Amino acid sequence: MRAVRDCALRLAFPLMKQAMQMEAISAIHTKEDSNMNPKQIALVQESFAKVLPIADPAAAMFYKRLFETAPELKALFKGDMQQQGKRLMSMIGVAVGKLNDLPGLAPALHDLGRRHAGYGVKPENYAPVGGALLWTLEQGLGAAFTDEVKQAWTAVYGVLADSMMNAAVGSSQTTIRSSGTALASK
Repeated sequence: MRAVRDCALRLAFPLMKQAMQMEAISAIHTKEDSNMNPKQIALVQESFAKVLPIADPAAAMFYKRLFETAPELKALFKGDMQQQGKRLMSMIGVAVGKLNDLPGLAPALHDLGRRHAGYGVKPENYAPVGGALLWTLEQGLGAAFTDEVKQAWTAVYGVLADSMMNAAVGSSQTTIRSSGTALASK
């Protein structure tokens, strides 16, 4: 009987984990937060400016947290993690800097999404990345990571991740409206 239970648990665990990850995606990005407004853009840009002086340690914290919460993602990273951290912070900096020009940012996001798909990133991997990002921002910003700042980052991450995921699944015609919503067109 114990062997049957153990087998059932081994089979059920991946399904439960996938369901939890999909729930996390919903928690990170819901329809209510899919539109970014100018105030949210400003909050994200202002808060990221505070993170820049601690970019290297923030990147290290991000990956440590990501691998704690989603250890299966560690296998996707093959190179020097310090260099990966620099690339991460650079990419976030570019995205944050272009939040006022989302249609101009879209081609870079689409390219990034397709490259990530080529590395083996799946749509369900975006939720733990978003969670690790929010956790890192909370740690790095401390009291400056208010509920309003968290909501702004959640909205931004949702729009950017949606654009990347849409491109990754072959919708290369995905556009981002100036309101900050990802829109797949044919």
